[in-house]
Amino acid sequence: MNQQKGLIGIIIIVFVTLVISLVLGYMFLAKLYTVSGDKVVLPFKPGELLLGEGITYLFRKPTIGDRVVFTPENSGGLDFIGIITQVENKDNVTVYAIISTGKGVPWTVSIDKIKKRIYFPFIDQKETGRYPLN
Repeated sequence: MNQQKGLIGIIIIVFVTLVISLVLGYMFLAKLYTVSGDKVVLPFKPGELLLGEGITYLFRKPTIGDRVVFTPENSGGLDFIGIITQVENKDNVTVYAIISTGKGVPWTVSIDKIKKRIYFPFIDQKETGRYPLN
């Protein structure tokens, strides 16, 4: 009887550990995004799969050239994909200019609006013939 209770306890601990690992992995390590919209900034293309991760920005701040997923003010909670083109300090707050549409008009966002860093391209570079910036 005690062995059964011990086995059940081990199963519960393994299950809880697995669930916590999956949640943390989803939050910090990786998430798949699909590019959508008709005026997407290059080098992104509609329908393309991108891999985003959130752990990098726990150790360093975003820099110019980073491809990011962000949620600008007044977007209704929609995520956008873009490239950081400028970083500046305004009143002791760092703000980022991010180009995300073909119009070329940048969004200005704070660090708390930047969700994930994009590893682009997700698919094999040899298949597309395109390579990342930098």
